[in-house]
Amino acid sequence: MKKLIGTIDLTPTWLAMAPIIIAAMENGTSDGVKMAKEEIYKMAKLADAYAASRVPNIEKGDDR
Repeated sequence: MKKLIGTIDLTPTWLAMAPIIIAAMENGTSDGVKMAKEEIYKMAKLADAYAASRVPNIEKGDDR
């Protein structure tokens, strides 16, 4: 009998990373502050893309 081998997703959530990003901005080195700002912009870009994907496309009759 074969064993099923799977994977475990250990990707951190944005909510879990928020305190770390805030700490980097408040107490970090210049590199830490730069990284934190980059991550905030990445989060904003992803949030905007998600929000845009949820807008109904009236021309195609999409009524999500």
